[in-house]
Amino acid sequence: MGFLSKEILSGVAGEAVGEKYHISYPYGGAFENVTSIDVISGENIVLILKKDKLILNGENMRILSFCDASVTVEGRIFCVQRCK
Repeated sequence: MGFLSKEILSGVAGEAVGEKYHISYPYGGAFENVTSIDVISGENIVLILKKDKLILNGENMRILSFCDASVTVEGRIFCVQRCK
């Protein structure tokens, strides 16, 4: 189950706000309360939060910054999943 709606993916909506993260399609997103990063690839990024994980799926993704528990990701994010 992903976070992004069809409207965002089609470009109708410009941004979406979720729990502790902000996504601006197709440019990337900002994520808060990140303690570490488990996986970094162009298609998958796994962010470790205090209590769970965020799995980002997309293309051409890369980490722009990781500072003060905030991560900025550049690239096309298609799906964000929260898991334990």
